Amino acid sequence: HTFKNKHKRAFYVAGVCNAVLNVSLYFLDVYTDIVLLVTFLVHGWFWSSVGSITFIALPYLLAMYGIVRTRKQALKDYIDWDPGYDTCKKVLFFLLSPILPLVFDVFLMPFHGFMGRCIGDNLSNFMTQYEATRTLSETVMESIPQLCLQVYMVIYCRMNGCNFHRVHLSAFFVAVQSTFRRVDVRCSTSHNSQREKPFQKKNLLSM
Repeated sequence: HTFKNKHKRAFYVAGVCNAVLNVSLYFLDVYTDIVLLVTFLVHGWFWSSVGSITFIALPYLLAMYGIVRTRKQALKDYIDWDPGYDTCKKVLFFLLSPILPLVFDVFLMPFHGFMGRCIGDNLSNFMTQYEATRTLSETVMESIPQLCLQVYMVIYCRMNGCNFHRVHLSAFFVAVQSTFRRVDVRCSTSHNSQREKPFQKKNLLSM
């Protein structure tokens, strides 16, 4: 901590670079997932596409459920949840709830450490728990299963041949490399987050 206090600017720049890297990986993941889904569907690998969609959807739905479940504590600085107050805000929240994980992932999760005072203590504390939970759920429910599926497809195509074009097979290798980077970055981010600001298991389960 003493070294960190003496080099606050360097740690700040490193934190910003890490946040930008996480956002870049997020969109790279989206791109590779879309390429694989289109490839599976075009070439008749229906069950592979179903599995891929399932792996993507499960952690996203879990994140949406966590946001809705903990809304009264996380967003109480912005919305009065008592009956008869802020009705329009409540309606807008539930209408936008399907896209809130996307908003949190892109705009809040990478940068909430720099925005603590701006977003308030309640939302800042929630985002620390959200980041750890999101990292864990995406690693276990999406990244690792997707990696296994992608490795299986690459090995199958190498050993038995498949009806994919070379560009599509190259997309598999890009997807596998992307998943490896994603798992490594998320595990590192989760470790640092828990070391700097540990959270209780009951908070994790409550999401």
